[in-house]
Amino acid sequence: MAEVDFCCHVASPYFTTSDNPLQDLIEPAFNGTRIVMASALKSTTLKRLTIMSSFASVVDLAKNPRPGYVYTSSDWNPLTVAEGAKDGYLGYHVSKTEAEKVAWEMHKNVDPPARFDITTFCPPMIYGPPLHDVDPTAGIAGLNTSLKRLLSSVTGQDPSDPGRVPTFGLPAFVDVRNVADAHVAALSLKKGVSERFTLCGGMAHFENGLEGLRAAGEQGLGREGDKIDLTAWYTIDRTRAEDVLGLKFIEFEETVADTWKWANEVGLVPRI
Repeated sequence: MAEVDFCCHVASPYFTTSDNPLQDLIEPAFNGTRIVMASALKSTTLKRLTIMSSFASVVDLAKNPRPGYVYTSSDWNPLTVAEGAKDGYLGYHVSKTEAEKVAWEMHKNVDPPARFDITTFCPPMIYGPPLHDVDPTAGIAGLNTSLKRLLSSVTGQDPSDPGRVPTFGLPAFVDVRNVADAHVAALSLKKGVSERFTLCGGMAHFENGLEGLRAAGEQGLGREGDKIDLTAWYTIDRTRAEDVLGLKFIEFEETVADTWKWANEVGLVPRI
């Protein structure tokens, strides 16, 4: 990282079905972050390294839905590597946890002390209109994991509840534009500040984001699904992200509407 002032590490495998979670998820995430950190520690110019972690490294799945609990940046997912190696869904959670832990450990335990600061972000499901190009001929099934989940759900194409807008086990979201803003804001933090941030736009099921589209008579949506009962779920603290990074979180309905508009523009939503 010669002559580099800032580095944003954002790459990690994201899928939840695997015959070998250790090889496919845990080791790539852990080793990728370890290698980035090792390179960063050699730099003489690096000021700050940001790492895209996940709410997967925060949540205790065994305690879901944990009504009334507020997750903060002090919480850590307690799953072990041995547990994650048995299942792709657990494996993803462990991959993000172990990758983030090695970053903090390497940053803290180096001698002489690291010259740079680190910032880690722990968002739940990231939705919103993308900037990257997609192949419309591949349809919704050809999208990345998060976009595919959102659009297949609001169009009633998810196999878990065919024809209807489904619910999932993680009803927490953040808009991709807020995640981008968090990265930019972190680069301006004063020297000596290394912090972990939980990012969250709110708690919602997919149907919570469809009120405006349904009122406008949009065609192609799935049958009406369930809205979230907020008293039945945990929440995620976002005050540090608001106070320190200055984020103004986008509401879920806006996220869904903007993603829907993008999907129509690129030809992913069949017009009826």
